[in-house]
Order: sequence, then C-alpha cells, then structure tokens
Amino acid sequence: PICFVPDHFGVTGALVTRSDLQTTESQTVPFTYMEEPMQLALTVSAYNKGELATYNYQGKFAKLNTSGWSISNWLCAGVSNIQCMGLSASNGTTLLSSRLALDTTSRNSIDPSLATPNWINGLSHFSANIKIERNSNADGPYDNLKLGAKPLDLDGVTLPPNAATDNLHCVNLNTKTGIENANCAFGAAIESDLRRKVVDTSVRLGRLHIANAYGSELLDLPILVETQYWNGSSFVTNILDNTTILSSNNVITGNYQGSLSAANITTPTFRLADTNDSCTASSTISNVLSGGKSCLLLSKPSVPGSVNLLINLGSLGSPANCLNPTLTYGNSVSATLPYLSGNWCGTTYDRDPTAQATLGVYKKMDKHTGKNSTDLIYLREVY
Repeated sequence: PICFVPDHFGVTGALVTRSDLQTTESQTVPFTYMEEPMQLALTVSAYNKGELATYNYQGKFAKLNTSGWSISNWLCAGVSNIQCMGLSASNGTTLLSSRLALDTTSRNSIDPSLATPNWINGLSHFSANIKIERNSNADGPYDNLKLGAKPLDLDGVTLPPNAATDNLHCVNLNTKTGIENANCAFGAAIESDLRRKVVDTSVRLGRLHIANAYGSELLDLPILVETQYWNGSSFVTNILDNTTILSSNNVITGNYQGSLSAANITTPTFRLADTNDSCTASSTISNVLSGGKSCLLLSKPSVPGSVNLLINLGSLGSPANCLNPTLTYGNSVSATLPYLSGNWCGTTYDRDPTAQATLGVYKKMDKHTGKNSTDLIYLREVY
C-alpha cells in the first residue's frame, strides 16, 4: 500500500559552536559562552514500521512544517497547533531548556522564521541559531551539555517512545536525570522527559577582563586582557578560548589625569602575550586571543599621569560602563561581544570592561608605615 503517514521519525544533529565567529566547525572549538549563538542543524526523517523511508511524506502530506517557527515551536512549549521539534538542553540533572532562545541578529545568524517547507522524499533539514541565556546569578560551567530533540507533527507522529524496540530512532536521553540508554529503556520515566540526544557540547558563563597597569612614562606599557569563565566558585582564565576577536578600534581612552591628554596617548594595539602575560613593541600584533589571553600595548607618552581604558563590547548597561565620569563611545567600533560583558558595578552582566593605566606616578604612601610603597615603576642596573 502507498503510505503517506509515517509510523515514526528519526532525528540527527550537528552543531557549530561560537557560530558568530565561524560558519563551519573547521576548527575545534570545545565551548560556547552563555548568550553567544551556536548554530544547530537537525535532519528529520520519516519512516514506516519497516524502517523504510516514507517517500510520500512531502509537499501537502508533510505535517511538520518549517515556516514561521518561534522558540515555542522549537521547544514544544505552549504550541497550539502541535507541530514542534521538542528541543531540550540539560547538563546532568540540571535542565536548561527554559533558558534556550533563538538568535537572529549576530554575525552568521539565520532566521528560522523565514524558512520554507523543504520536505523531499520523507527527509527535511532544520536550522537555527540557539543560545543559552545567562542566569541572574553566576552558574555553570555546563561542560556536559546535551541537546536533545523529539519532533512532533500535526498527525501526532514522533519518535519511538520509552521501551521501544526501535533502537535506531527511539528516545535515548532522560533530560531529568541526564542518563542515556541506547536501548531506550527508562522504566517508569515520564515520556515528556525523554528525548533523542543529537549533540554534546559545553556552555560557559564568560566575561572579558582588562587589568589595571602602571609603569614608567618612558616605556611602553603592557596591559593584560583575558577572557574568563565562571568555574563554579570564581572567574578564571578560559584557556580554551582561541577564537575571540578584538581590535584597536574597540578600545576607548579618556579621563586623562596629570600631564596626559589625547595628544600624547595613541590607541593601544593588541599583541600576543608572552609567558609573563606581557608584550613589547616587537611582539606579534594579533586581534585573536590565544589561550584566553591578549596583551594591549600602550605606547610611551613621555609624560606622567593616568588614563582610563575601555573595550567596547556592545554591552547593554545604562551607562554601558562603570567609570565616573563615564566615557563616551564616540567613533569607537563595537566588538559585538555583549556576552562577554561583566557585572563590574552591579548584579547584572551588562557593563563593558575598564581599567586604569598609571604612568610615572608612585603608589600612595602606606598609611600604616608612613612610607612610600616599595613597588617600583621601573628598575635597571647600569654598570
């Protein structure tokens, strides 16, 4: 007999991590920051009871439509017309599906609402840029994040359920416990908790940090810049980050003190940091972080004073930085990395990172000893 309604679906998936910075997984990027998009691609196939493709599931007979989808369609959350993907995100017993969102504005993003039905011979491809939204409090890292799916069409066709004999396409992940079972045997588990795992990945809460620095006004000043992630108790350097991109036109200087002014401060350049987290004029100029680190080199001004530095990430705070007086952004260019904003002067992660560079000025007197600090600006022995 000619079959138009499949017995069940099968689903497979692939993921491009940090999809705002790359379009394919041509290099190994083992993580994505929270609120940074990652491009998910799913292939859904229609099968009959004999595990053969339902070729007639196409055109008007395909009841899993790909057009006009919102995040509700991807999650199967409050969908009135009962066609959805059943996307889930979980890390062990931590369910993160409620923090899944779509991204349509970042570099390399795609808008799933503009897609058109593309079922051909019982097979279709679905794509979306998804992201895990930040929590109100620091959390993670979620380095064992599992994305699952369970497509459902208007006729009620879905994946083979719990305890199904079809091990090729059945639900094999319990999102509530994080347990996988290749035989799809989950005992008394609730069916709504079960998915087919499509990909494993890692998601981390990140921020960009720029360190305060001081030195001689007669020498170039290195300033450490690094990406950090929340490891469960504190922010630490994200040594896996070799793809974050920054450029000199993202840097703003201002709030000059002493003899410094815009006339004697040139825009610093990003360079590869050495093993001492430092750099010199001979260091390689690079806009891409290596091991989560970069080094801003501020050219010697030859006069003493201090200056504030700010990296324009495109943060959403109001104001977007914590300096007082706040710096204006002028003609600076946003790095479009708002997911690396920090909670530098509040509880929300929506402020750009800032630092102060002090040149040729000794530290303040120690109030306990009445003596100047023993920290040196510059020391050289001459023979």
